Amino acid sequence: MTGLRFWAALVVVLYHLSRQSGRLPVLSDLAWYGRSGVTFFFVLSGFVLAWTYDGKSVPAKVFLWRRFARIWPMLAVSVIASVAAWHALGTEWSRKGVVATLLLVNAWVPEQALLKGGNPAAWSLSDEAWFYATFPLLMALPLLRTPRRRLWVAVVACVASLAVWLFSSEIADLLVRR
Repeated sequence: MTGLRFWAALVVVLYHLSRQSGRLPVLSDLAWYGRSGVTFFFVLSGFVLAWTYDGKSVPAKVFLWRRFARIWPMLAVSVIASVAAWHALGTEWSRKGVVATLLLVNAWVPEQALLKGGNPAAWSLSDEAWFYATFPLLMALPLLRTPRRRLWVAVVACVASLAVWLFSSEIADLLVRR
């Protein structure tokens, strides 16, 4: 799993570098798919958490504290560094956004000030925090208590996700053609 995380992280970094450096032959085309690396991390994290906690009765409070302790300290450091850099550059930043970022809710509301107030890349941690908050509830559902039922839920979720992706791309194509 760690090897997969390395490759996903690499394509995400290449994606961001290609966006900053301008068009690079071949690399920019390949790096464009780096956006999928974040999605891969979300899926991989969900799989690892489900595998780790499968059949274990860990209180939600303990689970949530473990997740918080794993991501928040580094988030706080990155927000402080971002705000210091913006301040040094004379760039405006939102206090409300910093608070929302530190509370891990900055991506829960579609407001630019919240996304750009702390560390803009922390939107993914905010999304992860939402998943962490719902994970204990999902694992408690009777539908997810057996491996066979979880497999069916996973298959349905994958098929539904693919259908939504295909349908939304068709709508986007129609809107672009207008």
